[in-house]
Amino acid sequence: MNKDEFLKLQFKSLREEIKETKSRIFRILNIGIIAIPASLYFGITAKINIIILVIPFLIIAVSLLYLSENHSLMRAGRYIKEYIEKEVKNGNKEFIGWEEWLESKPIIVSTEVKPDDSFKERLKRIIKWFVPDQKFEPRRGEEYISYCFYILFFIYYIGSAVVSCIFFKNEYKTFYFYIPILYIVLGIFFLIFLIRKMRTCTR
Repeated sequence: MNKDEFLKLQFKSLREEIKETKSRIFRILNIGIIAIPASLYFGITAKINIIILVIPFLIIAVSLLYLSENHSLMRAGRYIKEYIEKEVKNGNKEFIGWEEWLESKPIIVSTEVKPDDSFKERLKRIIKWFVPDQKFEPRRGEEYISYCFYILFFIYYIGSAVVSCIFFKNEYKTFYFYIPILYIVLGIFFLIFLIRKMRTCTR
């Protein structure tokens, strides 16, 4: 096997890995969206205390799975960019690989029009006043997925923690103050960890 065949094989296998990783990410999100509320509902209706207590920890476990796949995705992209695309480029400045393009600077899509006395152009200038120049950022999709995950984590964690606290307040009034403190401290530390570790680019 020569170098070109090896690079081609590596690229194909890594693109396949990226495809599978993205598929797993959406499966993890779907499992979290469905399984967590269902587990909480089952624990409350069946009055199984341990399920209600561990739901916030289950949310953190699902978040770690998502974070693992997020890092796997960026790791594969980084290898393609730093090793495969650089070898193929081989000093050719006109060649831009997919991963290199994703990491490129935002492209400004201008909505400016040339001055003209026609009604159509004047209408365009009026619209332009309300719609500024747009920036097309290649990595914006990954950022939106991350924002979605942050929102889901925030809503699910706080929601399950509040439900757990209310449940245990009614069942075990003596231990009520210890549970919210545990959830608050754990939630703050994990949210900081999540923000620091989440990746939206290969840099």
